Amino acid sequence: MGPFTISLILISITAVLLVWRYLQNNFTYWRKRGVPYVPFWESFLLSSTAMKKINIFEFFEVFYKALDGHRFGGAFQLVYPIIIIRDPELIKTVFIKAFSNFYDRNPPQDEKGDVFNRTQIFQLTGEKWRTVRHKLSPAFSSAKLKIMYQTLSGCAEDLNAHLQTLCSETGQTEIDVKELMSDYTMDVIGAIALGIKCNSIKGENSEFKQIVRATFKFDQRRTIFATLEVIHPKLPRLLGLTSQLPEEEEYLLGITREAIEMRTDSESSSRRDFLQMLMNLRSQELQQRNENPSGEPDEPVFSEDILVGAIGSFLSAGLEPVAATLTFCLYELALHPDIQEKIYLEIKETKGQTLNDISYEDLKKLRYTEQVMNETLRKYPVAGIMARICTEPFKIPDSDVVVEKGMRVFVPLFSIQRDPQYFPEPDRFDPERFSEENIQKIVPGTYLPFGDGPRSCIAMRLALLDVKTMLIKMVSNYTLYPCARTQRILEFDKKLVSLNPASSLWIGVRKR
Repeated sequence: MGPFTISLILISITAVLLVWRYLQNNFTYWRKRGVPYVPFWESFLLSSTAMKKINIFEFFEVFYKALDGHRFGGAFQLVYPIIIIRDPELIKTVFIKAFSNFYDRNPPQDEKGDVFNRTQIFQLTGEKWRTVRHKLSPAFSSAKLKIMYQTLSGCAEDLNAHLQTLCSETGQTEIDVKELMSDYTMDVIGAIALGIKCNSIKGENSEFKQIVRATFKFDQRRTIFATLEVIHPKLPRLLGLTSQLPEEEEYLLGITREAIEMRTDSESSSRRDFLQMLMNLRSQELQQRNENPSGEPDEPVFSEDILVGAIGSFLSAGLEPVAATLTFCLYELALHPDIQEKIYLEIKETKGQTLNDISYEDLKKLRYTEQVMNETLRKYPVAGIMARICTEPFKIPDSDVVVEKGMRVFVPLFSIQRDPQYFPEPDRFDPERFSEENIQKIVPGTYLPFGDGPRSCIAMRLALLDVKTMLIKMVSNYTLYPCARTQRILEFDKKLVSLNPASSLWIGVRKR
């Protein structure tokens, strides 16, 4: 055996020992600190086998139940220690009081990774996130929402016209509410984000619709990408893997950049969609830089990449999450005619006989309708798992445990909002939980469908407006009821990281 072979063997043995030592330190991480935890092998077996049978929310619920009786506990994501928080007060601390210690949602992205993934506002970190969030916030003011309501109402009326056609012969029909709401939100986002007329409700299978649906479909390739990204943000790129297929990214970048170029002239400034608002912000920033060239930053905050990322964020947050919320809500109304009738009477009382003429100001009067929406988001939180990255070491109050910089912190919202300790009979759909009297009884930190604190969902008000607009249109014109194909027990999609029905969801629709 030559010197080279001996050296190679020694190097290999040393490498194996170092890796084993690293893993051993991680595996015993929580035990050494006296923190209740789900052992590594149990975490690993859950992630490798149970995830094929349950979705990510039910997966975290196993952790949630295993840590019953504790404010927080440890587990493992791959080989990395993570913290799971169960206590509502501690959740509020992480999201609000100690926000400076939990500034980011994700680790810093690979700056050379695919544009649509790394520039979305959910992915931005540090000061770049703060600045972009501050500049985007005016887009969701009451004045801007009132303008967007016109577009929402138009899309809702398109859906109404489509249903009128389906009901023309017998006065009723059966619909796959999951597919229909997906088409509705596609039309809404196309119109609001880019000014594109998709006509998905009318049956058009546009290239935009095909590409966008494929882009946000969490398939096996994206699962592998997400897993590698947990190990290291740059690893997917080093292995030649992107979160999107090249043709998907090329198409979305192409239509966004084309729209940007078309709006550089003064005539486009009168447009009222989201992209035009971003273009106006970009113009303001460039003007400020020209007026004060000595103080300009290395790059404008609203670079083309950030404009693209903002549109990507809009598409990501406004499509399937809103469609799923509407799907679950209409499904529950079909099963609960008494609740449905209360909404109808509230709309009728608010606007008299002209039910279709609901103004933006009228929406605020529909208190019971909001209760129904809140209960839908309680029972079916689309973002059922919320994560934060520890950006500065943090000592958990009333303990000796210090959360180290870089550690991931998870809040299993799906489990908390279905915990009978906070919501008795959690599987029962009961909008009265959110009545003026009962809403005061909800424990702070147990109902957070849009998150909380500075990193809560920036588009929350628009999402709620979208849901309410469609809900009013449906209940005003139709009675929803369970049909022969209506599922009584829902199964959730195991492939997605957001809550969604596993298959088509059919209900009956009858003209009023």
